[in-house]
Amino acid sequence: MRGLLVVLLVPAMLAGCNGGAALAPEDIVKGIKVAAKGAARYGLQYAMDKEPAKADEIAKNAQLAVEIIRKNVLPVFAGASTADVLRSAVEKALEELGSKLKPQVLSAIQLAIDVLSTRVNLPENPADKLDPQTKAAIAAFFEGAADGIDGALSAIGKRDIGPPKLAWPKKA
Repeated sequence: MRGLLVVLLVPAMLAGCNGGAALAPEDIVKGIKVAAKGAARYGLQYAMDKEPAKADEIAKNAQLAVEIIRKNVLPVFAGASTADVLRSAVEKALEELGSKLKPQVLSAIQLAIDVLSTRVNLPENPADKLDPQTKAAIAAFFEGAADGIDGALSAIGKRDIGPPKLAWPKKA
């Protein structure tokens, strides 16, 4: 149920309450990070709640996802110039995650990817370079997903989700 709620609320979150006016690029990036974090966290918590007998296995697998994202994926976006980051790098990162993770964790990450796809259009050709805005948005997605998974893992045992609240990105 929470997963469905997130899917329904994410487009509204990213669109904002600005009367349909275009968001600034930095606000889109911040929104993607917040939405990916929430989608990954609540998607993973939902998976663990749905299959309590597998919760420990799911948590170990989720930790692997965080390690892959932080050690293998984020450095590609952090250190490389835009000219060096191709769509194929994003696909390779997702392929690596997909080959090593259990379906429950992949579902949480897929939920976060669906959030990303509402605002970011990747080039059709895998050899095309990413523009700076797309590169920033994808890096924010991976950072948010890793933070969300960390949040879900830190809530194990406590199950302290708290009441729903608005989490609009704050302007710098």
